[in-house]
Amino acid sequence: MSVTKANADVLDLTDAYAFSGTVTGTNAGGLVFIATTNLAAAGTDVSSMDFTGLTADYDTYMIRVSDMHPTADNTAFYMRMGDSGGLDTGGSDYAWGYNGDNFNDATHDKQALCDNADGQIAVGAGPSFVGAVGNATGEGISTTIWLNHGRNNDMAPTVSFLTATMGDNGLTGQGTSYTVGGGSRLAEIDVDRVSFFFASGSIVSGRISIYGLSNS
Repeated sequence: MSVTKANADVLDLTDAYAFSGTVTGTNAGGLVFIATTNLAAAGTDVSSMDFTGLTADYDTYMIRVSDMHPTADNTAFYMRMGDSGGLDTGGSDYAWGYNGDNFNDATHDKQALCDNADGQIAVGAGPSFVGAVGNATGEGISTTIWLNHGRNNDMAPTVSFLTATMGDNGLTGQGTSYTVGGGSRLAEIDVDRVSFFFASGSIVSGRISIYGLSNS
């Protein structure tokens, strides 16, 4: 007998049932988990957190950076990308820019920074920008980065990001800041790796997770 809806008159809802049909009308697209690295505590400091194995299976990757804590105070958070030949570290390999604000008062005094020829992409506020990443208890940086590697569309790789930072006096509210920005690799490359690091010191703790964005 065909059952078109589940109700207590037709099915015993306390029992278990096996399903062998086909579900239609759902969307199979969305984020697909790729990898994660969690640096849990002090004593395991690393200079960078690197990932390889990105493929052309996805046009876009979402990279979630959570609770990154540096050894150095008042520093910036950077990323690089690369291909099968390694990470690209040339002094003019990247362009980037962002704007944001530090909540040090009740005034929206938005600031902006950019560089059209740099050795990395600045994702988090640096020392010259109010709201750099702090290393005291409760301070650090979290951000969501969208990486469009471009290899399926004949375009150079680009990133866009939204970042929240806790810096000096962060727990009082005065050191909290946000930045919104983007950047690019100034060449068409087949991105298969990314690297994240602070401008000075090393990474004490934090998690980075990577997801592929399915188009179907």
